[in-house]
Amino acid sequence: MDDDFYHVIDLLNNYNVRYLVIGGAALKLHGFNRNPRDYDIWLDINQDNVIKTELVFKELGSDFLGFELEDLIRQKAFSPIVETIFSFSPSKIDFRLRAHGKTFEECFSKLVLINNIKVISIEDLDIMKKETLRPVDEQDLQLIKTNK
Repeated sequence: MDDDFYHVIDLLNNYNVRYLVIGGAALKLHGFNRNPRDYDIWLDINQDNVIKTELVFKELGSDFLGFELEDLIRQKAFSPIVETIFSFSPSKIDFRLRAHGKTFEECFSKLVLINNIKVISIEDLDIMKKETLRPVDEQDLQLIKTNK
């Protein structure tokens, strides 16, 4: 984990944004021996949260990559291939609108707070990884299985 990641998390927390850290970064935060290639942050899409997230993006020096606020609120405006709305470099922090397996609300209700970072539960991450099943997901599932 690096300073940029912690800076973004601090901003999200300061603005009370509803988010979850998912993917390899979540595994690392849960204590697994996994070095993430990037940091995936899943955002809740409701009007209040989108407004708060917009303030965070402005502090990071960007906007919603040309998306209108109303489009973000109406989740159906995104095709299935639009998942990432903003990548903050150089640390490769990806903000995601959707994830596989469960709804944001289902996962958020079981979040694990680690060092004041909202992290998806291992159980929900396991389900998510089984849904996507890329080669890296297969490796992560094996890591989860051997460390249960």
